[in-house]
Amino acid sequence: MLICDGERQDIHSLWADRKQDEATIFNRFLQIVSRYGAPRLYCYGSYDKSFFNRMRRHARRMKEVDALLGALTNILTVIYPHFYFPVYSNGLKQVGGCLGCRWSEPDASGIQSVVWRMRWEKTGDNGLKAKLIQYNVEDCHALRTVTEFLADSCAGGSASASSTAPRVASVDELDKLSRTVMWPKFVHEDFDFVNKRAWFDYQRTRVFARTTPALKKIHKTAIKRSWRNRHVRVTHHLDLTASTCPFCKSRDVIAVTQRSKGMQTRRKRA
Repeated sequence: MLICDGERQDIHSLWADRKQDEATIFNRFLQIVSRYGAPRLYCYGSYDKSFFNRMRRHARRMKEVDALLGALTNILTVIYPHFYFPVYSNGLKQVGGCLGCRWSEPDASGIQSVVWRMRWEKTGDNGLKAKLIQYNVEDCHALRTVTEFLADSCAGGSASASSTAPRVASVDELDKLSRTVMWPKFVHEDFDFVNKRAWFDYQRTRVFARTTPALKKIHKTAIKRSWRNRHVRVTHHLDLTASTCPFCKSRDVIAVTQRSKGMQTRRKRA
């Protein structure tokens, strides 16, 4: 946990040796946060909120947990619909790396942290524990960097114009650039004609005109074939039982005598 109080910055590492110790470190977390009047909490992804909700069922101070849940902001939900970083995913490592954040371990990731934890539980290696704590501290610093960059970009501050941070452009500005003709003059005017109609094939796949008698006949036949059974009265109902599983083709099938509430019969009109 990284706490920013004005210019002051504090790091707290809450460690549980066993699953039974989760409640202890969570109460310790509540004690630390309660020192501040109305704090804002930031996380990256839904893990922290899910953890708060799980611990709330066992916590004695439910009002405090509810207040924290109300003050919790998932930064990923801000990035996903509004910001497009020049990276291949919206993970904290990729987005933070784009803003200059670095991790001590080259293979640091959420999945790798689970591997380190499992190895520590088996061996008790203090080196793995230190590696995990350092990894989480670096995640907190990256989250702070991303959060401050987003806040400053929304306010039109200096981070968007900084030499180290990537330049921020609005979608409206990008739309104008996409409509700007950047091509030079073509050697022949026919090339210019073709270029202006380069999307013709794309439009043709979505707008189709039946201009020949053969296509009209096929279309009418298809309509009759798909709708003709609707004009015939249903005179028989047949119950067919499968002898094999439609997925794995196994013949070890148990017939259901009493259908459960959510189960429905497959119906086909012939």
